Amino acid sequence: MENEDIKVVPVWVKMHDVPLEAFTEDGLSLVASMIGTPKMLDTYTASMCAESWGRSSYARALIEVQAGAELKKSVTVAIPSMDGSGYSKVEVKIEYDWEPLRCSSCCVFGHDDSSCPKNPQVSSSGDAEKNNDEFQVVGGKKKKVNNQGIHMKNQKPKLV
Repeated sequence: MENEDIKVVPVWVKMHDVPLEAFTEDGLSLVASMIGTPKMLDTYTASMCAESWGRSSYARALIEVQAGAELKKSVTVAIPSMDGSGYSKVEVKIEYDWEPLRCSSCCVFGHDDSSCPKNPQVSSSGDAEKNNDEFQVVGGKKKKVNNQGIHMKNQKPKLV
């Protein structure tokens, strides 16, 4: 079996303070594409976009995030003005329902920097000593002493 590295993970994301102009499926898709690859909106957010009613405190979307990029905490969105002469910038805060463990040196999901298999591990073992050549010297087995009864050396059986 081959152990493949996990480089892409789908994560549910809440986007807070989304401007009403961007609260459409296309607008939310553009905001989500700044975080990762948008896959779908949750049913309530999708129905709110289609029918133009409901909560506007946050939008929820399923987004595939790449292990090679940091998880963003906010994105800046430019909203064009009504007269077409300019735009205004709005910061959309990002909240992750679940943040996967991510290793920045391997660029994979599944472990973090402290438990990376590429980093040298320092381990101390009880009775074993390590030499400079990385071989371990292990002491011999300790034998139990049995002091019960009379100990007789190997005697030959007597034939009668």
